[in-house]
Amino acid sequence: LVSTYYEKRVPEICFTKTIPVVWEAQPTTREKILDAALRLFSEKGYLGATTREISHAAAVAEVTLFRHFASKEALFEEVLSTHTFLPALKEILPSTK
Repeated sequence: LVSTYYEKRVPEICFTKTIPVVWEAQPTTREKILDAALRLFSEKGYLGATTREISHAAAVAEVTLFRHFASKEALFEEVLSTHTFLPALKEILPSTK
């Protein structure tokens, strides 16, 4: 009974060649906020960039920014720690003692 059921149903399904789909990773909300903050801090400085402008540039609500970062200062510190080349540079350069 089971095999007869599937034998009748399978031919109705049209199987075509599969097309490989490449899924690009979308930036997370946190990454969008950090990227926008980096851009605005670079353009306007810490005091010139507001959290409202940063959230607008990241296309998120300002309250969402504060769900990810406790304060503007915390956001700035995270931008500095994630978007700086100095830690990597220290690892590359030989130790000078």
